[in-house]
Order: sequence, then structure tokens, then C-alpha cells
Amino acid sequence: MKRLLLIIFFLEFITSLHGAVHLQSVDSAVTPDRARVCDPFTHAVTLRGTGLDKLKIVLPETKSYFPEPEDKKKKSADKTDNDENMPPLYAVKSVELIPGRDADSETLTAKLIILYMKPGTYTLPEIKITGEDGVPIGYRPQSVTVIETNLEGAFEEIEGPLESAADYRRMALVAAAAIAVIALSMAAGIYLYRRWKKDKSAADALPVIPPYMRFIAELESFNPEECIASGRVKEYVFGMSIAFRHLLSAQFGVDAAEMTTDEIRAGLKKFMPAELYSVYADEIMGAMDFWDISKFAAFTPSADMMRENLREARNIAAKITAEEGGDVEPGV
Repeated sequence: MKRLLLIIFFLEFITSLHGAVHLQSVDSAVTPDRARVCDPFTHAVTLRGTGLDKLKIVLPETKSYFPEPEDKKKKSADKTDNDENMPPLYAVKSVELIPGRDADSETLTAKLIILYMKPGTYTLPEIKITGEDGVPIGYRPQSVTVIETNLEGAFEEIEGPLESAADYRRMALVAAAAIAVIALSMAAGIYLYRRWKKDKSAADALPVIPPYMRFIAELESFNPEECIASGRVKEYVFGMSIAFRHLLSAQFGVDAAEMTTDEIRAGLKKFMPAELYSVYADEIMGAMDFWDISKFAAFTPSADMMRENLREARNIAAKITAEEGGDVEPGV
């Protein structure tokens, strides 16, 4: 009888060990540890052991974070002013928990991508890890150094003043582009009007210009290429930001012009079709973050960076407004 009780006790003991947390190691790393303003850092904390699914891991939220005001007594009173006028200190772009397995144990990696908008040396945000007994699990904190863009102040090539003949050619090109936009708008309006007349069920509907055509027309109105060529960075990023917000509003029926970038980031999944969200959400937010960073961060993007951003914005606009099952025009 005693032997049977001992066997039962031993089996219960073995069963209690199965599935318990056994932590072998906790490693942290950041890549790179030194970069320019607005360059991304990848921070990873990797745990090895067994029963890791019982750990509680709290990752930072994906949003912009503002520095604490120097006078904390005025924090609550000035919160609105800080959010509107003070540029963010850093932004968490993405967070991810990645389970895995190596030769003899489980692995669980907490990964976040973060970028800083001011030069300096910073300790990365904490990834909170708690055992099943509620006791915090620590790891070696990582710090990064952020340097200014174009630290040496090197001059960039700037297009010289145009000759008179070139001025006339530029004016002619602008006029031709404006006429083309008007003609395209008129053609689109005529096409939609004729289609409306044939469809009796839409007797009360008015012809509208498709969102993508309105987006292109709005770009033509403030000429982003000219803003880039003449170094008018603020005019470029503000113009692109509001034009793209108008596109989202017209395409998905929301008032994106009155929403902050973080509000749009949180709302994309709600108002975009699932098949578009899964493919284009990251590209949309990448373009909008570029405009925000260029407005608020302590750096000025190069002309090549702005040209690439303009190309990507046009490409995204064409894709998210294309008819379901249709193709985007080559070269867009």
C-alpha cells in the first residue's frame, strides 16, 4: 500500500512539473546601436526555456511618444499644447511576439522597431516580462545613440535660376498640364454623365470625379515636383499629407482630413476592405509617417527621398482606388 502511495505521489509530482515555466536564459540586443535621426532601430529580447506561453509580456503601443514636460506641475494643464506644438521624441513603428524552438528548448522573442526624432543617447522603452508567479523577469537594458542628419553641414546641389527661355518653357508646360487636367476632368465627367443617363436606377445620382483623378488634380494644383526642386520641404509635406487624406476620405467615406496620423493608423482596419488592408496598410502608414517626420523631426529629407516618397504615394493611391480585380497601369 505504501509503495502504491509513493508511486501516485511521484506521478503527481512529475505531472506538476510538466508545463511549468523553466527559464534558461534571457538575451537582449539592438541593431544598430548608432544611427541618424529617424533611422529605425530593431530591439529584440529572446527568452529560452520551457512553458514560455505562461509568461506575461507587455509590449509598448505602436504610436508616437512625447517627452515629459520640464515642469511636471503644468503637465495636465499643458497636455493639449504639448501634443499639438511639441514634436514627438520617438515612435514605436511595430511590435511582435515570435515563438520558436531550437535544439533543446523553446524560444520566444519580443521584437519592436523604434525610431527617434531628436539627436541624443536614449535607453530603449521597457518590454515588461512577468512570470506566472507575478515576479518581474529582468534583462539587460539597451541604449542607442542618435546623430543628426548631415552632421557636417555639407552643401547639396541646388538647381540654378532659369533663363528667360526656360521660364517660358516651364510656363508652357504648366499651362499644358493644367489644360490636360481640365480636359481629363471634363472627359471623366462626360463619361459618368452618359453612364448615369443610361442607368435608370441612378436617376438622382450626380456624376463625380473618381478619387484617384481628384488626387492627381490636387497634386497638379500645388506641383510637388516644383516644391522638391526648389527645396520647399514644408510646402511639399503639408501638400502631400492633405491631398492623401482627401483621397482616403473620398475612397472610404471617412473624414481623414480631421484625423491625426495615429487615429488613421488605428482606423485603417475598420474602414478599409480586408483584402486592401492586409496588402497596403503598412505602405500607407509609411508614407504618412514620412510626412509627419519631415514636419516635426529635427532633420530635412533630401530631394531624392522626397521624389521616392512622391512616387510611392502615387503608386499606393492608384492601387487602393483600382476597381476590384483590375490592374494598375504599368509604371505607376
